[in-house]
Amino acid sequence: MCRMIFAAGDFELSQLIDNLILMAKGENELHENNPELGTYQHAHGWGIAYLDQGEWIVKKSEKAVFEDSEINELRTVKTNLAVLHVRRATNGVISYDNTHPFQFRNYVFCHNGTLRGKIDYDQWFHVDGKTDSEKLFYSVLTEIKEDYDDYDENKVITAIRTDTERYQDYTALNFILARVKESYVHYLSQDKSQYHQMKMGKSDNLVIVSSEKLKNLPNLQWNALEQGDIVTINNQTLETSINKR
Repeated sequence: MCRMIFAAGDFELSQLIDNLILMAKGENELHENNPELGTYQHAHGWGIAYLDQGEWIVKKSEKAVFEDSEINELRTVKTNLAVLHVRRATNGVISYDNTHPFQFRNYVFCHNGTLRGKIDYDQWFHVDGKTDSEKLFYSVLTEIKEDYDDYDENKVITAIRTDTERYQDYTALNFILARVKESYVHYLSQDKSQYHQMKMGKSDNLVIVSSEKLKNLPNLQWNALEQGDIVTINNQTLETSINKR
């Protein structure tokens, strides 16, 4: 049970951090789990991955984002690609290793939802934590096969589709799979709740996909994703496309 943000283009990381804190405190949008603002918090860790000179930098903490002053050190970071996540633990204890985003080579990954049962992945992947989310990450990478640095968009979309359709017992398989040149967002929820919705905001110079519509970004046009959508974002041109289920 998490909140997450993907951003590519022209943005201030500090603004995204402000929105992340609002979502973590339950003070951003109304939904079934938060019938009154401030009642449903995500206090079990935070993480931010951002691109710096073509390389991922990942900063994480098991502390509540709204109680951790260390996140303020990231407010002045200049980047054009970032993934942000706050956690409400449902699978795995509160710990650094269970905090999103997860990284493998050129990929970073974060997930919202709970996936139950056995999760299949190549055993040579080293799983640091105890979450279903990290195992789902490696399950998707296993389906992509051996060339993890390949930039074949259709191959990645097929891998995401094939991998997620094998699982039947989950609340949501909402995730961000970001690479340096392009990124993917998958939206699929069994309970079809407002809480598990994903929304995309776009302008000429910015693309955001988020668990909730963000505040203080007035130029974005927002639309809700549909069940089974896989959004592809070209991180350089900001062109987007949606593969339908």
